[in-house]
Amino acid sequence: MRFLATVVSYIFHPLFVLVYMLSLLLVMNPYLIQIQDDKVRVTFFVYSLMSLVVMPIIAIIILKQVKIISSFDMTSRMERIGPLIIVGILYIWMYINYKNTSSVPVIFSVFLLGSVFSVFTSFFINNFTKISLHTVGMGGFVAALFIIKFNLHYESLKLDIGDFGALQINTYFILLVIIIIAGLVGTIRLFLKSHTKDQVYFGYLVGFLSQIFAYKIIM
Repeated sequence: MRFLATVVSYIFHPLFVLVYMLSLLLVMNPYLIQIQDDKVRVTFFVYSLMSLVVMPIIAIIILKQVKIISSFDMTSRMERIGPLIIVGILYIWMYINYKNTSSVPVIFSVFLLGSVFSVFTSFFINNFTKISLHTVGMGGFVAALFIIKFNLHYESLKLDIGDFGALQINTYFILLVIIIIAGLVGTIRLFLKSHTKDQVYFGYLVGFLSQIFAYKIIM
């Protein structure tokens, strides 16, 4: 059971959340990114994946090699300082690059800015007490779905399943699934004794409000 909980924690690690947001946007509206060439679209996605996930992971591995952090779990508050700064800087860099690129949808720039807010808010809070970064990420994911549903008014997600035709999934159902997953992630963090209830709940609040605040600023 503990092994399964750990696997789920890694699958929904906060570093992956922005990639999940981008993937969901592309599935819901393949034409949202104004790039006609399929190879360039793939390059854009790979570049985003490298910048949002691979580079932070490499940086964290280097921090462990030089013994700035003792483990990838970063259980102590002090060990989180370096990784949070690195991730925050990378997100700012990505936001500046993407917000000035006409082919990148504005809504993804919103999610990037929201992630910048959530990372540096978490960094500030980390100086006083721990906060669940997993629930910060999932709170932001839920907020992104609310924005997609109630402000972009996307009604459904269409999946092409080959010979079986196309499957349409209502965005209310997707939102419900993400809320359930967010709750599961928080429960797992409590089960693993990584955080207290207050740290989990506060994480949800920081992640959710950061995305809403970014949306209000940009949109």
